Amino acid sequence: MIMENSYYLLSKQRIEIERFHICTWDTIDGTTFVEFGIEIEQTDKLNSEIDIYLILPFINNKCTITSLHKELSDEANCRFVFNDIVKNKKPIDGDGRNGNIIEFENRKELAILPNKSSIEQDRKNIKITIKKNPDYEGPIYTRILIRTNYDTLATKKNGITKNTYIYDVKVNETRNLLDEVFLLKKQENLNFCKINNLFCLHSIPDNYEISFIDSQKLKNIRKLEFSAFQKYLPCIKSLKEDKYIITFNKDSRKDSYSFFSCFTEETIGSKQILLAIGANIFCSLLFAVSSFRLMKVPGIAWYKQIPCEYWIALVVVIFFAFGLLISIKKIGHIFRWFKK
Repeated sequence: MIMENSYYLLSKQRIEIERFHICTWDTIDGTTFVEFGIEIEQTDKLNSEIDIYLILPFINNKCTITSLHKELSDEANCRFVFNDIVKNKKPIDGDGRNGNIIEFENRKELAILPNKSSIEQDRKNIKITIKKNPDYEGPIYTRILIRTNYDTLATKKNGITKNTYIYDVKVNETRNLLDEVFLLKKQENLNFCKINNLFCLHSIPDNYEISFIDSQKLKNIRKLEFSAFQKYLPCIKSLKEDKYIITFNKDSRKDSYSFFSCFTEETIGSKQILLAIGANIFCSLLFAVSSFRLMKVPGIAWYKQIPCEYWIALVVVIFFAFGLLISIKKIGHIFRWFKK
């Protein structure tokens, strides 16, 4: 599958986005999610209601969108996502459902606001609406989580011994502007949002190997912090400890951005090798049985004529079949229970 990964942010107002976060999730059960976080510097020119058009190539009516302002109202989640100590949290208008103003220790305070998001499938975009608080003049932040109906958001290349996953994420790149983007920009009189800092994260199974990442943009690679992410995103059911890694890329002060990463997954593992060996032994036994049938001496019991090598091969096949059976997850659990 070839996945187009050109994203665009547009608005009728001239908006300056201080930080734009992208985080993709390729899970081991084949479910794919992606997060988008938007931090906006407020100015006097901004309207009380801000509309942002996020154009995504994979959007369809099977995608679901969730605002993450409730998750970020939790101090532990907020500290984890923004990598800073939360000194104080103040609900907007006395109710956290309207959002919260977060005071950090090492960075400016931030108003985390809810949003209303709707999919315009024919235009391949999401319209995100944020309502400002008139009594707050600092930076504002909103974040969404999209569940897609794709197995991966990467371009997947299937090979004989391995699969390759290519993430070529492009943001606001106008060199090959799609017709849909051009028409939407013209019809709605939109402007490309200026992005000062862009963060691109990929969460992938840890059995993937990293083939290539741009070292100038790569900031970190680490094991996924399971307990923190499980608390922050409980909707991702397949999160398991020691099963994921996450790559962290960053770039700044560009008119457009591009992040290229390549991962590989070995498709020939121990199970495939065992199957090949078992098939080889089984075929050899079939040839042996055929040879024995032609050479059988009448009047002597068949089992007395079988050479000892045949019996040894038969025992090997039985042990192989038993080992393959208990390697199946359900049978393996039963076997371990009996072993205890």
